[in-house]
This record gives sequence, structure tokens and C-alpha cells, in this order.
Amino acid sequence: MMKFVALVFGLAGVVACVDIILSEFFDRGTPPDISFMIVLLFWAVYPLHVFKKDLYNKLVRIPLVLSIILYTLSYFSVI
Repeated sequence: MMKFVALVFGLAGVVACVDIILSEFFDRGTPPDISFMIVLLFWAVYPLHVFKKDLYNKLVRIPLVLSIILYTLSYFSVI
């Protein structure tokens, strides 16, 4: 069950990254809402302790942190 939850969290980060890239570079769609990014930030900062560390770091944390970085850069119009 925890692998499925980790997959969903990781997929949310990947979807946010793709959405930000499409909205900033190709002018397609809109960037994610700030409330969605706050939830992603919460998942990245306060990890669930039921995950194994290697699974969490590889599958969940990297896409979440990347999406937060991209959102911050796009919010301040750096990219």
C-alpha cells in the first residue's frame, strides 16, 4: 500500500513539473495553483515516516523538490 502512495506522491510532482514547463516555455495551460504547491511543499518537507528512505528519496522527494524549484523560479519570472 505504501508503494502505491509513494507512486501517487511522485506522480503529483512529475505532473506539476510538466505543467510548469508547458506553461512557462510553450505557453500551453496554466501553472499549478499555489494551494497545490503548498501541499507538495508539505509532502517534501515533512515526509511520512512509513516510507523506506530509499524509496522516498528516489520516487517522491526528487520530483517534489524539482517542482517546487520550478514553481519558485516561474513565480519570480526567472525562467
